[in-house]
Amino acid sequence: MEDTFILSVLGACIFAAVVAVCATYGVERMGGLLGGIFETTPTTIIPAAIGIARSVSDTKELSKAMSSVPVGLLVTSTFLMVWKYLPPRLDERISSNKGLAITISASLITWLIFALFSVFSLQDVSQDRMLVVGYCSVAALLLIGFSATFYTFERNHALPNPKTDMPEEKTPVKTLIVRGCFAGVATAVTVLLSKVNEVAAGVFSTFPSIFLTTMVSLWLSKGAKLGMSAVGPMTLGCVSVCVFALTFGYFVDSLGLNVWMAALASYVAGLLYSTLLASVMWASKKHLSHADSDELLLNEDMEVEVLN
Repeated sequence: MEDTFILSVLGACIFAAVVAVCATYGVERMGGLLGGIFETTPTTIIPAAIGIARSVSDTKELSKAMSSVPVGLLVTSTFLMVWKYLPPRLDERISSNKGLAITISASLITWLIFALFSVFSLQDVSQDRMLVVGYCSVAALLLIGFSATFYTFERNHALPNPKTDMPEEKTPVKTLIVRGCFAGVATAVTVLLSKVNEVAAGVFSTFPSIFLTTMVSLWLSKGAKLGMSAVGPMTLGCVSVCVFALTFGYFVDSLGLNVWMAALASYVAGLLYSTLLASVMWASKKHLSHADSDELLLNEDMEVEVLN
């Protein structure tokens, strides 16, 4: 039994590492809108969810673990908010590399504090109440995501453009390896925790390994500002993982679906959300572009009237 569990942990670890690397490569190959949609779909949560499902003894425990995933992602949003609001408040005399180190440390400490608080505060919550907590966390994520996204857009009159804002060069192999290692280790720890505590497993399955390497890469290649503008869309993208987790728990626990079939169906549900999100973002960008054009024409007309 122990040998089987160890093999399950190692399998989930390797699976997660491969998924993290392939997802990054896939986004680069697709580019544009398709890449943006794929980037927000559930990735490393898939091996984590399958690993938890294979290690727990009861589907009720799986459902509770999956219901705590949105809580973990709400914790991850605090990690992202540090990247949005801390850099502008750092002393301008601090070098870029030192500012990056401070932001990394602050964001990881923030994530750890809120993660531990969430795990300890939800220990005695029943499965039904945990589901309610999960749905409330999704609502909070949407509120935070849309506020951070459209407040930034209104102020900056610009949406992040994958073709112009992102680095043109491909992700270095070293970065891919780091992403794979982070994702693999985080998933292995998640599956191990599922033997001890399903809430801890659900929360720690959302460790922001991909977000961390993405924000660091953006900082090093383009500076802090691009990463700051990407926080809102990243937070909204987290909801696709919530959709996957909640539907996966429902399909396995309530409908009794096979783990692999449930994972496929849940991925499709997450993909639908990501497609809807991409459509909303595209429409918003188009609307703001038209608004900027109208404002520019109005200003030009006013200048002509003044000159006349």
